[in-house]
Amino acid sequence: MRYYGIKKKILYCGLIVLLFFILLHPSRNAKGTYEFIEREHILSNLLYDTAENFSSTAIVECDYYNVVYDDSTLSISIADGDLVENHRVKDGGEYVPVECRPSLSTAIIIPYRDRAEQLRAFLVYMHMFLRRQFIHYRIYVVEQVDSKPFNTAKLMNIGAAAAIRAGFPCLVLHNVDLLPLRPANLYACTKLPRHLSSSINKLRFVLPHQNVFSGVVSISSKQFKLINGMTNGNTGDKSDLHNRLKVAG
Repeated sequence: MRYYGIKKKILYCGLIVLLFFILLHPSRNAKGTYEFIEREHILSNLLYDTAENFSSTAIVECDYYNVVYDDSTLSISIADGDLVENHRVKDGGEYVPVECRPSLSTAIIIPYRDRAEQLRAFLVYMHMFLRRQFIHYRIYVVEQVDSKPFNTAKLMNIGAAAAIRAGFPCLVLHNVDLLPLRPANLYACTKLPRHLSSSINKLRFVLPHQNVFSGVVSISSKQFKLINGMTNGNTGDKSDLHNRLKVAG
């Protein structure tokens, strides 16, 4: 009788844990499905444009078909290493492939404060990741040096303004604590702003709410200027950018 009672308690505990798992799963909060671009339509939706005054000595144009259809993943252990000289990253965090002439230029904007080790790991990993995509890119790290609440939106606006002045046609707004898994997740702009981090492991690869449009987002410089950037006073509203884009149509 006692043995049976213990089994019964274990069963009840298991059912309670299962119930909590079901109730707390992010998919319960997901509001239907969201629009996405099928893989076979990615290339036709890209905004092919390079930065002003950009030039390349390569003869052959870069082909992005193999990038989009690359199903490999990068090991997170890359972040523990260091950049080496043959990575060919220029001063200012800029990279231009020498194997081919890129038809995509992207500025990656990183808001940052007091995360030195995380930033180091991010930069090592991202330079390894991005060079496999054969795009011309530059990483902008925008640091907040005061002790006021961390103002992500204002830092994004500052970085975007600098990138736009440098002639970059495409912006990727990027949190420092997110790393892409697959090179097929092309860091380039499409005809409409695109959410590059709609699926992350922390949320079991489920987007909790459709109006969450943060983490990693690609948007053309023209569109960013059209919506007048992000709300400068915003320190944590992750739907701000989504709302501005929605109002702008």
